[in-house]
Amino acid sequence: MFLWVFALFPGSAYTGFDGHDNFLAWLFATFPLFSSVARTSMLTKYNELGNLPACTHAIPGALWSILAPLQLLPEARAQIGADGHKKAGRVMLCAAAALIVGYYVIDSNNLYADVHDMDGQGGGLAAWVDGMGLLPLPLNLIGVRMLAAFFVVSGAASYHFAKHKDYVRHRTWAFRHVGAGLWVAAQRPVFAAIRLAQAGLLGTQVSTKSGPLAEAYFYAAYSTTLVYLAGAEWLARRPLSAESFGRGPDVSSSRQQGADSTGCDCAAEAERLRRKGPVPGEDRLQMPVDGPLGPMAPRKEASPHREPVTPAESK
Repeated sequence: MFLWVFALFPGSAYTGFDGHDNFLAWLFATFPLFSSVARTSMLTKYNELGNLPACTHAIPGALWSILAPLQLLPEARAQIGADGHKKAGRVMLCAAAALIVGYYVIDSNNLYADVHDMDGQGGGLAAWVDGMGLLPLPLNLIGVRMLAAFFVVSGAASYHFAKHKDYVRHRTWAFRHVGAGLWVAAQRPVFAAIRLAQAGLLGTQVSTKSGPLAEAYFYAAYSTTLVYLAGAEWLARRPLSAESFGRGPDVSSSRQQGADSTGCDCAAEAERLRRKGPVPGEDRLQMPVDGPLGPMAPRKEASPHREPVTPAESK
């Protein structure tokens, strides 16, 4: 996602600058491969508002997408330490807040792909649902707004639990927050792959129409969103042990101070996990070490060959 925003193509950070937008127009007009995948307006439509969408949505989104996976990797957290993890998390959430402001700018100006770039077509599924007339708004619009709301709520919950040192629930909501936002990075290549397959199967005269374009765009969005949300939920619900909090070169020294390199109080987490009860089967591994009258002495096995007892020993 970082390269998508800051590389020369498509370079979302530069949308609104005439040189960049003219370059994209020339590229799509000169090389049919690009026009068979997308339309120029899908990359340059934000220039209708100048540089505002780029500065408030694309650039903060690129910063967020770089920090998000690094915040979740134990090895990365071990390298930057507890203080670095905390600062990076705050920067990440500030970037999330900024990109939501940019999303509001896009939403309030109705710069959605189906409305702006695809002649109002939102894919077969959306057409079928919208045709029933049960929803107050189009399906795709409801979906993207709900996803944006969940992105905000999950980020706020992650910050809340970290502030109150509830690191287990902080971790849970951090996974959900990342899943709610990082799917966008996967949608782009999935969409491009579907478009190339459409061009090969249908021919470019058919695939470049608004219908197939909308099918590819929204089905790529549906599939990647579901995969990322489901994967994030699986990671959030994965059983957690106290040892998983402390990974990295400075774990042993930091545990002596009560916290590991991620800023988590390992002793408190271990105690909390112990209160949940023994692991199934663990009670079978615990052998009694004390008898009713005190410590039990090791049992001495009888020798198969007993020596005869002398009269003196019998007394």
